Amino acid sequence: MNTPTPRHPNLPDGHELADWLDTVMYAVALLRSGSLVLDGSRDYGTLSVLDTCLNDLVRRLGPRLDGIVDALVRAHRQAGGSYAELAELMDVPRATAQSRARQITQREPSHWEQWATGDLLDGTRQPEPMRLPTWTPEKNDPRYVAVHEAREAERAAQAAAERSDDDPRPADSDTADG
Repeated sequence: MNTPTPRHPNLPDGHELADWLDTVMYAVALLRSGSLVLDGSRDYGTLSVLDTCLNDLVRRLGPRLDGIVDALVRAHRQAGGSYAELAELMDVPRATAQSRARQITQREPSHWEQWATGDLLDGTRQPEPMRLPTWTPEKNDPRYVAVHEAREAERAAQAAAERSDDDPRPADSDTADG
């Protein structure tokens, strides 16, 4: 997903979310492609790509998704939704939905639930703990090169596809008619 994310007052970190959601698609494509070296050889390219995907999905996107779900469950109950309706929406037994809803509504909203509802947009957002890389990225490091070349190639292909969709002229007609 290489479309620019517009700045919106209720979603100031939309560009980060877009990047992490892009990682979801990237990770699925990697897992299905057979391009990961999974023979126990500690392939630098594979490990660095997995490191990026796991970090983005588990540490960055996961807590936010949990906060969004919690906020939606709380909102569903506040709107008068029933446990039976919630169970159907969540595709779980009614008792599970009831238990989950009670856990959420009987406590104060979590940090990420507050983030989801915009309650942290006044500048009180707590910084996430800094995660130090397991390796030092350097331009000549094959781990760095593998990750960044793959992403750059993917972005270039997407940009080319978008240009060809938007512009019916042949690719070599970049000069202005005149």
